[in-house]
Amino acid sequence: KPFFDITSPLQNDTFLLADTILFQATFYENEGLSHYKIEIKNNFTVIPDTLPAWNLILVNSLFGKEQTVQLKIPVQDSIFGGEYFFIVKALDAEGNEALADTTAITIQ
Repeated sequence: KPFFDITSPLQNDTFLLADTILFQATFYENEGLSHYKIEIKNNFTVIPDTLPAWNLILVNSLFGKEQTVQLKIPVQDSIFGGEYFFIVKALDAEGNEALADTTAITIQ
């Protein structure tokens, strides 16, 4: 089963509209990695009707038994600010899924 260590973003990090979120993590698996998935979704109790909430899904391939990933994710400037979940998952070459890691971030 794969596992990973996220060094960025960290729990409760705050980003401004039009900022860039630096995603940085190292993925491990003794038999071989397959891919990772990042999902950013809102943590709103009430969805605003003035601006859309930000929902994003990114899936990228991984190779080998250990891989460090750095990815710059631009924050849209036309979304509603607030609390968001930054969720990361990973799969190995055999289809085993790592436990998801959920980080709370704020967009202002």
